[in-house]
Amino acid sequence: MNNKKIGLSVATLVVCGGLFFASCSRNDEPAPSNNNTNSPPPVNTTLGNNTGSTTTGVSFEASIKKIMTDNRCSSCHSYGNYDAARRNANSIYDRINRAQGAAGLMPQGGTRLPQSDIDLVKKWIDEGLNP
Repeated sequence: MNNKKIGLSVATLVVCGGLFFASCSRNDEPAPSNNNTNSPPPVNTTLGNNTGSTTTGVSFEASIKKIMTDNRCSSCHSYGNYDAARRNANSIYDRINRAQGAAGLMPQGGTRLPQSDIDLVKKWIDEGLNP
């Protein structure tokens, strides 16, 4: 009887420990420094009025991916991938929107992106991070 209790306790500890360690994950992306929310807004795939007309807004594939690849973001980050860019959208905007020479400005060691690119990233976020 006593051996049953010990075996059950050990099994319980092994299962709980396994679940605990399995829930840990590695995140190589830097923590956002100026982020009010931990999750981006829900994805909105269409914009426009409710009259059946849909106007496509800024999309990752058509606009944002090019900004990320042209400015070498993808060489250090996985922002050429929609899911990674979506998860880190607020941090990306914070880092590219800093003044030239400011700590943490991206691209690291480079020139600040043109304001039109920064505005396009902001619009992409505001429109719901369209794929």
